[in-house]
Amino acid sequence: MCYMDVGLGHGGRVRSLDFHPFDNNTLCSSDFAVIKVWDLNQQILDNSFKDGGRIVRVQPVYGRLLAVANGNAITILDYHNLVFVRKLEGQVKDIKSMCWDVTGQMIASVSEDEARVWSAGDGQCIGSYPSKERKFQSVIFHPRYHKALVIGGHKCLLSLNLESMSEYTMRDTQFSITALAASRARNQFIASGSDDGVVKIWK
Repeated sequence: MCYMDVGLGHGGRVRSLDFHPFDNNTLCSSDFAVIKVWDLNQQILDNSFKDGGRIVRVQPVYGRLLAVANGNAITILDYHNLVFVRKLEGQVKDIKSMCWDVTGQMIASVSEDEARVWSAGDGQCIGSYPSKERKFQSVIFHPRYHKALVIGGHKCLLSLNLESMSEYTMRDTQFSITALAASRARNQFIASGSDDGVVKIWK
């Protein structure tokens, strides 16, 4: 791994980063005060938005939208000019994790008390599911079953069927699942990270 000094930075703590899905020379970064889009080829700040966020995620496939989670709401911006498109509101507690589905049509988010799935097109909540005191921490769309979520919570890892909004598997874990990632390659692995510092691979 080779470090490239391209002069990127923020005035405050950087909270989140994400690359554009097909323009790999474009990077989005965020602190609590500002969102910045960088042109890595020219090593310049391409655009900025004067409202930061805890999580930034660029829309897959199309790359037209940027989802920004801040507090208990998600703001959707036009990626190229960083103008406001719509706001996804309704969760009570702060959003801990957020992700797009592979089609770029839906967004999933979790707070400690619930999981929600949103339509990126109109901002409507498609479905919600209570955490039942399991303090949800992380979420991804399942890499094989696109109508399912994988959710990490307090000492648990569960799969949620989006069509019926019901659990179809749940595993008790010794520690809380604080991070999740899904492989889009043929193996379709799921990786989980927990608050004991351990990373596990699931299939």
